[in-house]
Amino acid sequence: LHAYTDGLAGAISVPAAVFAELGHPTNGNIIRAYTATGTTATLLSVYQDTSVFSGTGLAMDLGNGAGSFKTGYFVNLMNRGTPQFVINSGGDVGIGTSTPYYNLTVSSSTAAQISLTDASLTSNQWAFRNAGGNLYFATSSPSTYATSTFTALSINGSTGYVGVGMAAAPGARFDILQS
Repeated sequence: LHAYTDGLAGAISVPAAVFAELGHPTNGNIIRAYTATGTTATLLSVYQDTSVFSGTGLAMDLGNGAGSFKTGYFVNLMNRGTPQFVINSGGDVGIGTSTPYYNLTVSSSTAAQISLTDASLTSNQWAFRNAGGNLYFATSSPSTYATSTFTALSINGSTGYVGVGMAAAPGARFDILQS
């Protein structure tokens, strides 16, 4: 099946249903969306326009029936070939990594891995970060996301030492910045 349009089919929007089956056991795509020229278009849009919908928006049942799904990804969303969000065959979710080791693995080498915000445009966000095996809690700017205060709490990953207000990893069991 190959379909192409540069406008609405027949100048109207009509209901459509697609069934696709891939007969080759190891090669090909069941559905492929591609553009070499589109820069702002949506490649795939799935929507249901009613307030009484009670079904499932997206269902993927891989390995259904007598098959199995032992390796690979249920979902692998990439940017320029680099995984940004994955769900592996075991159900583990990875954000910023293609190899989640736990139910949720968040990875970044340059920014906070998790941040909490109250959705205000003026309030600092709380940022949580693993850097060099140490855990840091700090606030960050609501507009630039840069760390805007000293680290409120840090935990040294190798010693278990806890620091309050420390910019560096704590050097004692309980280390408090004296100012």
